[in-house]
Amino acid sequence: DGQVLADFGCEPQEQVVDSVYAATMTRMLESVATVGTASRLRWRYGLYNVPLAGKTGTSQNHADGWFIGYTPKLVVGAWVGGDSPLVRFRNFEYGQGAATALPVCALFLRQVIREPGLENWKEGAFHQPPPEILRRLDCPLRIKSPEELLRDSLMADSLFRDSLRLADSLLLDMPVLESG
Repeated sequence: DGQVLADFGCEPQEQVVDSVYAATMTRMLESVATVGTASRLRWRYGLYNVPLAGKTGTSQNHADGWFIGYTPKLVVGAWVGGDSPLVRFRNFEYGQGAATALPVCALFLRQVIREPGLENWKEGAFHQPPPEILRRLDCPLRIKSPEELLRDSLMADSLFRDSLRLADSLLLDMPVLESG
């Protein structure tokens, strides 16, 4: 009925992270929600015109998945997993935070958008880093594969080429250990 049951006030707050660092980190985490592991917030759950930043995570053996996300006015997080070592997801596809915890947060955020009277949580915008920082963050969305690097004439140094081949062969020859 709108009656306030208790008001505990707010304690004075102290800023512990420089605003430029915070804006830079938020800018990087926005890309996670736009083109990264949390992009399904937009294409699967329809959170298109909402300023979002966040990070997914997965523990070893796919035992735990988590997601922490935020807007300029709201923070949300979820963890999905189990304390027992017997609880595991079958593989990374099912066990990653983007597949387990992110949907919990996405459904909550979507419900908040649709709830009458709560629409204003999605208003506002993140503070942007200074232009010189933005220029440094303007980098390719993916790193070239070893094969692409080898074809690049600037990377033709034989030592570099040999080290790439060695690293690639080490990765291919590594045993995959499954715990049962």
